[in-house]
Amino acid sequence: MIRRFVALLTLAALFGAPAAQAQTCTDHALFRKGTVLTVSHFNAKGKELGQQTSITESTAPIDGGVRAEIRTTSTMKGAPKDEVRFTSTCSGDTITVDMRTFMGAQPTQGYEGWEISFEGSDLAYPVSMSAGQTLPDTMMTMVMKMPGAEGAPPGLPTTTRFEVEVTNRKVVGQESVTTAAGTFDAWKVTFDVNFEMKGMLSVKNQSSQVEWYVPGIGTVKSETWRKGKLEGRTELAALQKGA
Repeated sequence: MIRRFVALLTLAALFGAPAAQAQTCTDHALFRKGTVLTVSHFNAKGKELGQQTSITESTAPIDGGVRAEIRTTSTMKGAPKDEVRFTSTCSGDTITVDMRTFMGAQPTQGYEGWEISFEGSDLAYPVSMSAGQTLPDTMMTMVMKMPGAEGAPPGLPTTTRFEVEVTNRKVVGQESVTTAAGTFDAWKVTFDVNFEMKGMLSVKNQSSQVEWYVPGIGTVKSETWRKGKLEGRTELAALQKGA
């Protein structure tokens, strides 16, 4: 669950990645209908764990920008195939992604019939970046409440709570990055992710993230670090831009 969320958070960055050199929102690849993007995931030793393929299925104009409807299919080893559909918007000087869509279906498996609610803010990116810039933090909470919780025996956990906090987002500078998709001039961005699950089971997880963004494309590489050790990385494997 934790690994999957970090993978999806990285995917969110692909859709929210800044397009500093673009003239309009539609210059960003993910806001073009028909764009197909593939990301590969690797463990710390470089073994491939799976891929995520995203397709921009449709776009529509909104006030001052554009909205994209995107479908992402994940095929990770040791996990069932998963599909997420969500909306990303680009308007004015900001690109946003709804954080709750990145929880997907897996956290709610086994909780059929429970009441589910969300709180929090969207993951936001400025359209342009500069070295030393601080990006907005964000937090999302998902609460699942057991049916008939009011009549449950005393001491029985009746809710499961997921909390995800993204903090300390900073633009470090520019670097050249090479992946299977090519060589890119990218912005290096660092941030922290705090994940906590509270309920019948309690889980806490903290990690540090490093990502490399390319204007008009998004994240082409990312790394996950925990307690000073590399845990895994993602790389852009292929990109087919839509019309």
